[in-house]
Formats: sequence, structure tokens, C-alpha cells
Amino acid sequence: MSDVAPSFSRVRGALLLAAVLLAAGLAFWAGGWRVRAFVSGTSDLSSYFVPKYQYAADRIAAGELPQWNPYEFGGIPFLATIQPGVFYPPLRVAYALLSGEAAYRALFVAHLLVAALGALLLARDLRLALGPALVAAAWVTQPTWLVRLYDHPVYLTATTWIPWLLLASRWLVREPSARAAATVGLLAALVAVSGYPPLVLAIAYLMALGLPFWLLEERARVDAKRFGRIATALAVAGAIAPLIAAVQLLPMLELAQLTNRAAEAVEAHQRLAAIAQMPSDMLFRIGVPQMTWGAALVELWRLFGPFLLVAGLLAPLLEPRRPAVWFALLATVLAAGLPFAAYGRLPLYSFVRFALEWAFVAPFVIHLLAALGLDALLSRLPRGRAALATPAALLVLALATWSNWRLLDPRWLRLDLGTPPPVPAEQELCDVHDARFRSFWSHGQLRGSLMNDRVRSPTGYEQSLLPARSADLVRRLGIGNGVTLPLWAKSSAENVGALSRLSVRCLLTPWAPILETAGFLAKPEGDPRRARVYVNEHARPRARLEHAVRFAASPDEALAALNAAPLDGVILEQAPPADDAAAAPCAAATDDRVTIVRDDPENVVLRAHSACASYLALADTLVPGWTATVDGEAAPILAADFALRAVRLPPGEHEVAFRYAAPGLRAGAVASLLGLLAAALLLRRR
Repeated sequence: MSDVAPSFSRVRGALLLAAVLLAAGLAFWAGGWRVRAFVSGTSDLSSYFVPKYQYAADRIAAGELPQWNPYEFGGIPFLATIQPGVFYPPLRVAYALLSGEAAYRALFVAHLLVAALGALLLARDLRLALGPALVAAAWVTQPTWLVRLYDHPVYLTATTWIPWLLLASRWLVREPSARAAATVGLLAALVAVSGYPPLVLAIAYLMALGLPFWLLEERARVDAKRFGRIATALAVAGAIAPLIAAVQLLPMLELAQLTNRAAEAVEAHQRLAAIAQMPSDMLFRIGVPQMTWGAALVELWRLFGPFLLVAGLLAPLLEPRRPAVWFALLATVLAAGLPFAAYGRLPLYSFVRFALEWAFVAPFVIHLLAALGLDALLSRLPRGRAALATPAALLVLALATWSNWRLLDPRWLRLDLGTPPPVPAEQELCDVHDARFRSFWSHGQLRGSLMNDRVRSPTGYEQSLLPARSADLVRRLGIGNGVTLPLWAKSSAENVGALSRLSVRCLLTPWAPILETAGFLAKPEGDPRRARVYVNEHARPRARLEHAVRFAASPDEALAALNAAPLDGVILEQAPPADDAAAAPCAAATDDRVTIVRDDPENVVLRAHSACASYLALADTLVPGWTATVDGEAAPILAADFALRAVRLPPGEHEVAFRYAAPGLRAGAVASLLGLLAAALLLRRR
């Protein structure tokens, strides 16, 4: 066995020490003191992640794969948006054994334990003494990092595996083998399905940065033949990782092609460039301090303090020939020393909007650099002084961490998951769960309550991966995430026709007189301070038969026509034939009937009857992956009302079924099975 590999006793000691390291944090948690990112009702955790995690868990428990979310934006792909983590194994285990708040707590604490243990083992693999190794493992107690992580678990689920990936890559360079390649590939696949592609890219940069330094450490043993083995093992790991993760990556890539993500990234980079011109004190006030070189340095000092930074500076001064020191130093510059705008110029980074993921990598690399510096200092002290210096250094670190904790808003330390407020009691005035219509609660939707309550809504939280047409529609309606109530009310009043075609009947909101001037019926009357329900009596049913067609020559013309009167008929972008009976008036239209027979997320079945040929319009989002059948025979789906669906029906009674399968899912599942099989075979090789 290599002298660098930790013995069983060291591993056992590492496990023990990791538990001790997190004892204080667990005491906070058990005693009712727990990290919160924001004040009640405004967090991303409550508005996005908790509702999505529970939705996926409920569907999987029912034996269904959650591919579609029917409760936001008139329907949006679910699995393909990746952030719900449908295929992330730890998430599935946590929500299989527990549910709700308990499941999320277990997920959070377990990842902290795994992250600390990985850092501790990596530090010991770098031959750090016990005290410095504990400093490296203490990165998981970084206060501001924890506060933001608790609210954004996709950062936690990825950063947890950074030290493990670095440890595995060191093993691969030291002993290139099939097992090492399979281990790196499996860990990389785990990160790839963890939920946030920009952070996956950042970790890939970190891995690539470390490899040359691990090779330098082994330079005495690396000849041409050994280098070829290392390159082969890396290539195998690089092939296995995307294969295993393909079941998630292929649907995500298919969806990404339908979005405006590239244009949004360009706009975001332009906004960052403008923000960077603001005074540094203003940057801190608006919460984006790392906009310039100077602001980045100030942010480093403010967040990590003199102990860690001075210890980190000692590393290259005392150990200039140690490759790991220069890796940690360059990684610190990359993760915490650059302005946000600089990341947009990195290769493959053009689609990343804000590069905030580097702020979540920074605590690990800064603690690792500080641990290397502390280890270099202790190695130069006499043994007796070093024995005293280690607990003294840990005490200083604990005091610095505690001091940093005290700077946080006390509201961030409450026993409160950030559970969104319930839908107002006024919902009784309008059945918000009626599958024939949609509802919108201006406050609740932005905070995720309508997703929690399974209420269909024309808007939602996640807009960055909306199909382009849905994004254009939301922008036109002015009801996206983050829109303030006055702007939303004004926009709704100006877009009554579009909301009606989207089947929006109920608007739950504080008093908004502008809605009444636009024809919305206010209930109840009386105290304007109470929440109200505004009923849109012009709302078209979600499923309806139409005998009139309005032709739009382009998507822009179709979008503009949504508000034009009359509201009956359907807007198509494919001109019907001149003799199309379905586009002609029907004298017996009053006898038309449409019944929703089945309303599952990926399977909507309707029964329609009309004496005339007609168009069945369904006010649900149309994206690739949806197919339709009429009486069991395949039927084309037409783009209706700009972003929705329609099929043509002959006279009589018919059963129409809309079914969804995420594009790329089947091919991805096959690739993932092949990747897992290959990894299993490689792990069996000696």
C-alpha cells in the first residue's frame, strides 16, 4: 500500500473528527437554530426548490416519472429543467425515506457531513497535519456560504463533491487504473445531475486546473508510458461521466435549444458591465460587490477575515516548491479574485448569465490554501510549540467564524424552512383547483405557493429555461417572477384578451382598482385592505371547440393578435385550406361539448362532440415532445394562440389524447444504462 494512502485507523479518525467538526452546527440545528437565507416568504427555497422537490417525490412515489409541470406558465418541462434534481441519487434517497421539511433537513446536513469528510481526507492525502486538515474541513461552517446554500440547494449538491473529485483525480494520476477512471467518472456524473449546469462547468475548470499540479507531484514516477496510462484513464472517465448522466443531460440540451438562453446571457453580461461602473459602496448595498478587482479583494477580506487570508499567503511564501500550494492559490484567484464580468470571457462560459457559482467554490479553495499555509508554518516550529499552535489556530478559526456568524441578520437563524404562506381564504370565492381554468395569485406565485397547492397558473418562478414562445408570452403579459404588484396589475389590465385565451379566470391579489377598470369583477366588496378575488368573466375554457380561424402570417403577428377582439375563434399560423369546413361557422355550435376525461401532467385525454368539423383548442403550452391522437390515430398538433395547442376534428364524437415524453429521455436512458454497465465492469477490473 502506498505511504500516501490513509490507513484504516486514519479513515476512522477522519470520520470521528468530521463528526466533531460539525457538532456545533448540528447543535444549532437540533436546538432550533438553523440557517435561513432570507426573511419569511421571500426565499428561493420556498418559492422553487421545496415545491419542486416535493412534487417530484410525490410523482415518483406514485410510480410516475415527473417529466411535465402543468402548474406554471400554462405548462413547462419539469425533468428537463434539471434544477429539480429528478435523477440526483441523494435527493431521491432523502425524499424516499422522509418528506417535506424533514427530508430537506436530512439532505442539507448529510451533504455538509460528506463535504467536510471529503475535505478532511483530501487534506490528509496532501500530507497535512491533523490541525491544518481540520482547517480545510471547516469550509462547510463558513457562515455566509451556509446562509446562501440553505436557500439554494443546487449549489450545495454540487460543491459537496469537489473535494471528493479532487481526491479521486489525485488517485487516478498516482495509480492510473480502470477503477480510478470509473470512480472519477461516477463522481463527475453525480455532479452533472446535481442540478446546476454553470456550477458543473466551474467544477470542471477546477478539476482541469488541478491535474497539472498532481502530475508535478508525481513527476519522478511519470514517464511516457505512465503518462499514456493517465491520459487513457482520464479519457475513459471523461467518456463515462456524460454517458451515465445522459438521462438528464440529453433532455436538458433538447430544452436548451428551444430557449432564449444565449440572448439572455448576452443581456446579463451587458448589465454586469453597467453595474461595474457604480461606486463600490453602492455595489455592496445592492448585493453584488464582486464587480471590480478592488471590490473582489474587499469582499475576500470581509467574508474570510485576516486569519484565513494571512495563513493562505504563508503557503506560497513558505512552500514555493509544493505543487498543491500553487493549485490552491490559482484556484482562489479563479474562484474569488475575479470580477463577475471576467468569467463571461472564459471558454464555454458565454451562456452563463451571472457566474455566481464561483462564490460557492471559493470557501473550499480558500480554506484549503489556508490549511496548506498553516501546515507549512507548523512544520517549521519545534514540536512542542507546534503542539500548542494547532489548538490555538483552531480556536482563532472558531472565534473568527463565530464573529462572522454574529454579523448575520438574526432572522437568518430561525427554525423556519421558509414555508410559503397559504393561498388566501378568499380562494373559496373562486375554485382555484378547477382544471378547466387557471388562477393567479400575484404574491403566492412568486413565492411558490401555487405550485405547493397544485394551482394552475399563467406564470411561475423558473423563466431561464422557458421555451422561447412561452418566454415571449410571459414578457408580453408582464407577469414573470420578480414583477412588482403595481406593474403586474397594470399589465394584466392591458392584456385581458391574452389572459382570457390562456384561461385565466381568477386573480387573487390585494386591492387593485386598475383591474376593475379593465372589466374584472371584484369579490368581495368592502374593506380594500383585504385580499380580493378578481374574476375575469371573459376567460375562455382551457379546452374548447372553435369554428372560426384567425390566420396570423408570423409568430409576432399571432402574439399581437392575442388581445384583439373578438375572443372566440382560434389563432393559427398555418393558413387552413379554402374549403376547410372546420374554419366555417356552425349553426349547432351551442351544442358543442368538451369533457376532460383524464388530466395527468403527461397525459391529457378529452372527449369532444360537435355536429360540425371544428378545432379543439387546449390552452396548454406546446413544446416538442407533445403528441396527439384522435380516436387512437396520430394527429398533428397545431400552434394555436401563439404558444398553445390545437387539433382539427371531423364532425361527431371523438376522444383526443395529448401525451408528453421529454425529447432525448429514451436515448439518454439507454446511454445511462450503458455508462453504468461500463463503470461496473471497470470497477471489477484489478
